[in-house]
Amino acid sequence: KDSLGPPALCPASVAILQEYFRAAVAPPGIQQEMCALSIRGELLSFRWDATTLERQEEAASIRSGMGLLLGHLSMRNIITVLTALLLENRIVVQCGDLSVLTAMTLALPYLVRPYRWVNTALPLVPPALDAFLAAPVPYIAGVLHAPAAGYEEGVVVVNVEADTVSGTEPIPRS
Repeated sequence: KDSLGPPALCPASVAILQEYFRAAVAPPGIQQEMCALSIRGELLSFRWDATTLERQEEAASIRSGMGLLLGHLSMRNIITVLTALLLENRIVVQCGDLSVLTAMTLALPYLVRPYRWVNTALPLVPPALDAFLAAPVPYIAGVLHAPAAGYEEGVVVVNVEADTVSGTEPIPRS
């Protein structure tokens, strides 16, 4: 199976990246409005606002995770998970693929928008810390495999590979 490496960058892209990373950064506590770069006589301006950058990274993460969420889970299961989030249940996402697991676990809190998930969200709980899953507080946690001792009663388990959600009351059909 051939693996795809990173795309090759054209010389202009390399020059832009080199200049971008050489640009002066404002010291902590001081906000720098713009970052201007001059490359081969062309003036490029980038918005250098920490809040904007955070929002861009957050939006990219949400898009990626939501795409995986919608692609791997049925709509009925997404609604079941949304219900569990709104009821502040303990939610464990189980998936053997680390990149899918972390992206979906980080995207789940955004299902409750315009509300905010103010509880704990852990994209990956290593097997050595499985005891955390017994915590009596609401959380979203990702695991690669089910713990050897199993899950406690009341934990909502989202098995991504099987497209199942267990540990919840079924949603009534109208």
